[in-house]
Amino acid sequence: MWEAGDTTPSEISLRDQEESPLLELAEEMRAIVRYGLPVRADRAGPHLLALPAVRTRALDPGDRGSLARALEAALREELGCR
Repeated sequence: MWEAGDTTPSEISLRDQEESPLLELAEEMRAIVRYGLPVRADRAGPHLLALPAVRTRALDPGDRGSLARALEAALREELGCR
């Protein structure tokens, strides 16, 4: 799985982990879980709103409210609670 020259997860520095977009996504997702549905535009993080699946679902990808509604729809679909 790891090719020559690649680092393993245990070799990734703490600084690199702190700058990781995955950690930022995880923190934004924690906020959604903490506050629950519906997703409010002012509580939805920019990394979640920038996900391709969210931008594709949004009626107006330039509108934060539209992106928040698209994020909520995607989450409800994944959770099976339409």
